[in-house]
Amino acid sequence: MKRFLTMILAALMLFTLVVPAAAAELKAFQDVNNSSWYAPSVYALVQKGIISGKSATTFDPQGNLTRAELMKMLACSVKTSAELAEYAAVKSFPDVSAGSWYAAYVNWAAANGITNGYSDGTFGPNRAVTRAEAASLLVRFAQKTGVSDLEPVKEKTAFTDDAQIAGWAKENIYICQQAGVFSGYQDGSFRGGNNIVRSEAAAVLCRLHGIEPLPKEQLPTPPKPETVAGTFRKTVAGYSVTGMELKGYRAGVILANDRFYQVESASSMVQRAGTEVVCNGPFFNNNGDLTTYIAAVVDGKALRIDNAHYPKKCYLVIDENGNASMQFLKICQTAKLVQDGSVVSQYEEVGCNFAFGDADGSRMVFTSLFGDKIPGTVKCAAVCDKNGVVTSVFDSDTAKSVSIPRDGFVLCQRHRRDEGQEYKWDKFFSDCRVGDTIELEVSYEGSTVQNIRTAISGGPTVVKNGQPYGDVSTYNEEGVTEVALYSSNAPRTGIGVKADGTIVIAIATCTFQELSQVMAGLGCRTAMVLDGGASTALYVNGATVYGAGRLLSHMLTFSK
Repeated sequence: MKRFLTMILAALMLFTLVVPAAAAELKAFQDVNNSSWYAPSVYALVQKGIISGKSATTFDPQGNLTRAELMKMLACSVKTSAELAEYAAVKSFPDVSAGSWYAAYVNWAAANGITNGYSDGTFGPNRAVTRAEAASLLVRFAQKTGVSDLEPVKEKTAFTDDAQIAGWAKENIYICQQAGVFSGYQDGSFRGGNNIVRSEAAAVLCRLHGIEPLPKEQLPTPPKPETVAGTFRKTVAGYSVTGMELKGYRAGVILANDRFYQVESASSMVQRAGTEVVCNGPFFNNNGDLTTYIAAVVDGKALRIDNAHYPKKCYLVIDENGNASMQFLKICQTAKLVQDGSVVSQYEEVGCNFAFGDADGSRMVFTSLFGDKIPGTVKCAAVCDKNGVVTSVFDSDTAKSVSIPRDGFVLCQRHRRDEGQEYKWDKFFSDCRVGDTIELEVSYEGSTVQNIRTAISGGPTVVKNGQPYGDVSTYNEEGVTEVALYSSNAPRTGIGVKADGTIVIAIATCTFQELSQVMAGLGCRTAMVLDGGASTALYVNGATVYGAGRLLSHMLTFSK
């Protein structure tokens, strides 16, 4: 009996979750924003010594998790460093050398039946782990180590892409779903073929082990990035490239004559901007209407929002700590009507400074960046001063050429959604009166960063997860449908961000797909196209690095 109890105790000791005797010092990663959904999980695992960064200062939250990295996470969650050291010299797979950093973790997993590798006998340590593979490995890990019984805590809910889930993975995926370890996307799909990224893996492992994510107040504050800047001329992927690398810089937008729908010389805008670095921005029309395809929030204020045409695009984002990233997001602006200190009415999906037709029922904010007046007629409008205080209201009676205050804004709608029927947006204006306050609130759907200071769209996207990306279909989805724009050999400006937050601006004469190779070759984690051709421009400290060949409607600015 005593021997039996000893065996049970030994087994429990073998497979008990390891909690380090001394918690790892919690140092902040520059690329993990504390407002992100995954930061509490990442730092909870770092504190327990289960996970580490890609470098001393970066975590690479959107990077693909490799098979070797997953084995390390699993091994470190149940074994001490000393115990794992015993597996370093064990030979389990031909492609796992004894001197590799991951040898002990992979060998431990193989010895305990957690992984058998591929049919050809290899392990593939650097291959990305798909969501389906991760679910299967987690179930096997739980079964072999006993760290979790994976008992159902939720009802089984069929994913919308159930028919596309591989048969070998389906049972394990639903085990994880019912145990609350894995969840699907907002559209109800699981997407088992998608690679799992490092931030997702951190959250999944916390759920598997029942580890509580750290409270927000215990998260370390990422240091502001060191300000670094430098120009370069080099050959990348066979193309001559001129460019600039920036870190720790603020981004902004300067408009021609401080208005949308106008043009000005690049040299004049550079002089007015007065910033260290200025380059051309996204595409704009050149056929009279001069519509720009930029959407932007600068210093927390919306300059232009167009969600009707391309609701979710790639944005260059600078957070409040000065960290740069590329995010696929939708800018969401909400108008709130405040009376006597209380919100009495509000409405979402409010655009900003986007010209819309008389038959369009969109809600829109116009500022002096659009012009002096709103052309055409509006059905409902509230004119506000710079503090959002309502100075005049138009409701029911059609108004023509409503004036836009220089330092304020106008919130308006061309017509009621359904004439003769009450609609909640109509009630907003019916309740609005002079002296009330309208608050404009901006949020970012789909972004892993929410404390955004500046967000500037471009596109289309040419690099994702460090790999060249994009074809005709994705270019069209992001608003570029003119064949000559993406297929012709012409000067192109690309902008991207490396894993460590370095912004890369690059100019090369090539096609969009060739620019993908260039931006990936420069080390960008994500990158997008800006305008090209005669619009291509880059100025540093007032000097011309690459001069524009025509008048421009806007430019991007960067300052320390």
